Amino acid sequence: MRSIKINNQKFNKDNQLIIAEIGQAHEGSEGLVHSLIDALSKAKCEAIKFQIHLADFESSLQDEFRVRFSYEDESRYEYWKRIEFSYEQWERIINHCKLKKIIVGASVFSTEALEIAKKLEVDFLKIGSGDILFEELVNQISTCDIPVIMSSGMSNWSELSEVSSKFINHIKNEKFSILHCTTEYPTEPKRIGFNNINLIEEKFKIPSGLSDHSGNKLTSFFGLARNCSIIEVHVNFDRNMFGPDSSSSLTIKEFNEVMIAKSYFQKLKISTNKDSEETKLSSTKIKFSRSIGIRRNIKKGEVIQKKDIIFRKPGGYLDTNCLKKVIGRKAKYDLKALNILRWEDIEEV
Repeated sequence: MRSIKINNQKFNKDNQLIIAEIGQAHEGSEGLVHSLIDALSKAKCEAIKFQIHLADFESSLQDEFRVRFSYEDESRYEYWKRIEFSYEQWERIINHCKLKKIIVGASVFSTEALEIAKKLEVDFLKIGSGDILFEELVNQISTCDIPVIMSSGMSNWSELSEVSSKFINHIKNEKFSILHCTTEYPTEPKRIGFNNINLIEEKFKIPSGLSDHSGNKLTSFFGLARNCSIIEVHVNFDRNMFGPDSSSSLTIKEFNEVMIAKSYFQKLKISTNKDSEETKLSSTKIKFSRSIGIRRNIKKGEVIQKKDIIFRKPGGYLDTNCLKKVIGRKAKYDLKALNILRWEDIEEV
């Protein structure tokens, strides 16, 4: 089974990895990040991913917004600058996740951001779909002995093949995955395209999954049911919160429901043996089985005829194997129709 190893754990179709993508939901507030970590910890979160943005090494004054959403930032550069964290802040944030025993990963958008992630010993790295063709960054990531997850939202098959060829050692050591995603916020269900997950797995012989932007927990439920090895979802306290990804996010409550679904679906995958299960239900089976009864009240001395016979619950008394020995025999006592017949109710031959 194709797996990805992160933090000495194997994640695959039987043990799916659910990643909570905090992204820019913090709006540059370290306090909000810590609140999100605490809330996700209570929601049974097993993995959190951040985005390490450093405006001076990533953006420019010509950097355009994907969607114009900000009231206070004149350019995307100003936005990245406003919400970026210092090394010391990232250190506190990453350590908070580790304290909560949550797997922590980072999308890095510059070689400088990569250095921060490496120094803070994140558990996995993420290559965003917009940076797959950023050779300098991808090449440096490929030299790191850290599990790598890559998003494919802005890539064609040829580009994915070219980039994945740089991660041969990662693939051999089960440290690489490509997630299917649709770069549309929020993504309509008809545009998600779960079929591409199987195609990625077949083409590159690696585990795959979905980087979801639908903002709908049903998408994650479907992914779990389809045995996606990895499901990454944006999270926020509320979809009405400020920011470019809020409308595409799950709330903490919804995320918790996804984690509950994962646990439940794992139990549904457990194989059972019908014979052993039947043995456990032997007493219940008797209650639902049938015994020989009579359709009418029969007086003492009357002959019990075939037309008098009816099978009633429960089992455990005279059954069909005894029928020939019952028909034609006389009632030893007055018999009431709703009672089950017993040997002592009929005369011996």
